[in-house]
Amino acid sequence: MSESVAISAKTLLEVARHRARLHPEKLAFDYCRFLPDGEQHTQLTYLELDAKARAIAATLQQEGMAGERVVVLCPSGVDFVAAFFGCIYAGAAAIPVHPPVRSRVVGRVASILRDVDAGYVLATAASQSELKSAVDDLADGNSLRWCAVDDVSVDTAAEWVAPELDLSTIA
Repeated sequence: MSESVAISAKTLLEVARHRARLHPEKLAFDYCRFLPDGEQHTQLTYLELDAKARAIAATLQQEGMAGERVVVLCPSGVDFVAAFFGCIYAGAAAIPVHPPVRSRVVGRVASILRDVDAGYVLATAASQSELKSAVDDLADGNSLRWCAVDDVSVDTAAEWVAPELDLSTIA
C-alpha cells in the first residue's frame, strides 16, 4: 500500500485507523516531561493509540455519548491523546480542557463545563480524584458522569462499533 491511500481518508478516524494498519509499530505520539527527579518519557505507537481509543470509545458508546459533547480533562500526555481520539472513535464531540494546577482556577473549569453543556468528563484517575468533588459542589456539577481513561481496560476495545462519520461531523 502506498501513502496516497491515507490521503483518500476523509475523516480523522479513517486516517488514524489507516495508520494503525499500515504502521502499527511506528510512533504516533512521543511525550517527554521534565520533573524535579528526572525526565519522564512516554511513547505510543499507532497500534497502541488505536486500541486505547477504541476502548475509550466503546465506553463512551455504552454510556450513550455518541453525538454528544464530552469534556477531555486530562493533562498533556498519552492519556489526553487517547481520550481525544476516543471521542473521535465514538462519534462524540471532544472538548479539551486543561486541568487546573491550582485550586483557584477550578472555577474556570466549572465555568467551561457549564458553557459547553457536557454530560460526560474523561479524565485521568488522578485528575478525577482532585477535581470531581470540587466540580460536583458547583451548580449541576453532580449530574456529570466521569470516566478515568487510564482505568479503561484495553479489552473493551473489542466492543467498539465504528460510528458513521462524514465531513460535517464535529471532532
